[in-house]
Amino acid sequence: LVVLNKAGEDHKYFEVGDGKNLIEYMSMSQAIKGKFVDSESKKINLDVGNDFDALVDGIVAGLELNQVIGNMKVISAKDAEKAWYQLQGVLFTMTRNDQILIPQVTFYDSATKKAGTADVVMIDTEGKIGIIDLKTSIRTIRADYYKDQAHLLADDSLLKIQGNYTELSTRGQHGVQVNSYRRMAENMGYKMMRDEFGAVTTIHLLVDIGVDKDTGKKVYKGFKRLDG
Repeated sequence: LVVLNKAGEDHKYFEVGDGKNLIEYMSMSQAIKGKFVDSESKKINLDVGNDFDALVDGIVAGLELNQVIGNMKVISAKDAEKAWYQLQGVLFTMTRNDQILIPQVTFYDSATKKAGTADVVMIDTEGKIGIIDLKTSIRTIRADYYKDQAHLLADDSLLKIQGNYTELSTRGQHGVQVNSYRRMAENMGYKMMRDEFGAVTTIHLLVDIGVDKDTGKKVYKGFKRLDG
């Protein structure tokens, strides 16, 4: 059993085993991007992402918005309500054929000691699964920046070390991450849905993160919309 260490902010996974000897697994995010060295950006990105994850977890669990909204760390009540109904609409559409949703499912590969958590796993009536991943961004996916602008990979990125990539677009990085979840799921014995029925889906959330003029620190400034 491999689990995410939710108590820390290092995003590490551990194989529990007998509970005495923990084996560390590298997250796919770190494998792709390398370690996050900007602690300020890391914290605000994690807080924003965790808030949206909490909203989705609440929707999937059948909770009411007022049962979840008090748990937000950085997102305002107004933004939480706006995002809740937009996400609820998308997830409802995806489950019109009696699919069920399970939040926060960890996939892993014992051979390479890599792991990652899908925000939501969808299961159809035949037991096949689809992976739904949430991505927050300050730039729209419709911009060339997302699709075509290559970004240098960190020196400790395994894509750079093992795959001989030096740069990759944001879309490319997202694609590698969610498809690695798919491959791990298949290796673990899960049968995937067909691509056209939702084998891998990414839900993009467009947000505004800026710099506080008084403190000079990065802060969350608002949720704009679902971006695709």
